[in-house]
Amino acid sequence: MTTLADEAPEFFDWQGIKIFQHETVHKVGTDAVLLASWTARLVEDVPSFILDAGTGSGILALMMAKAFPSSKIFAVDIDQDALRLAAMNASTALVDNRIKVSYENMLAPPASESPAYNLILCNPPFYHTTNLPDSEYKARAKHSSAPIIEWMNGLLDRLAVSGQLCIIVPAEAAARWISAANRIGYHNQHRMDVFSFDADAKPKRTLLHFSADLIKPTFSRIVIYSPDQSYATAYLKLTGIRPGK
Repeated sequence: MTTLADEAPEFFDWQGIKIFQHETVHKVGTDAVLLASWTARLVEDVPSFILDAGTGSGILALMMAKAFPSSKIFAVDIDQDALRLAAMNASTALVDNRIKVSYENMLAPPASESPAYNLILCNPPFYHTTNLPDSEYKARAKHSSAPIIEWMNGLLDRLAVSGQLCIIVPAEAAARWISAANRIGYHNQHRMDVFSFDADAKPKRTLLHFSADLIKPTFSRIVIYSPDQSYATAYLKLTGIRPGK
């Protein structure tokens, strides 16, 4: 009998953890690795409940399981292929007793039995357009016609009063995500702009950390690649990726 592992021989290796990938599920990229690594550095108190909203392959959930060994993690998605793959990866990493993989639409009200999460991570849909990408799986992972405020409402509705939300978004959309959070009573605590190369004039992505605390946010930047297109030292140090991976 063919298993999902047979169908997904390709895998991403992060600190010895194999994350299998499949052609129908959005593959692991620098965005997810940056988001999880940055979040683990920011969060000081161990969260009891963590939500990986839009889990895909389960990479964020697996990285959080390693960063916070006592936390209970909920990995949700609307795509059945993604849920199967995330569940397989959790089982392969021997953390399926701590990661619950299930269907959930983040734009719908949270289920009554859902906990109030102390920490939520999300790599939300990037394309707010009617022009869908050619590939259906990319459309499922990155396309949404819902306004940013609806996504922010869906995320913050699930957050505990003292909880924290960490997301990664296209840099040009960062101000809109901050504005949406402000409208709901949440504020940007930390911001990191992500540049592909040091010489780039504009960042490619922005990492944002939100909570209900009204404080002056901190700002930082990171560069992913050196001029020779190898990973930059700061990126390797933050993410724990081995050179050459």
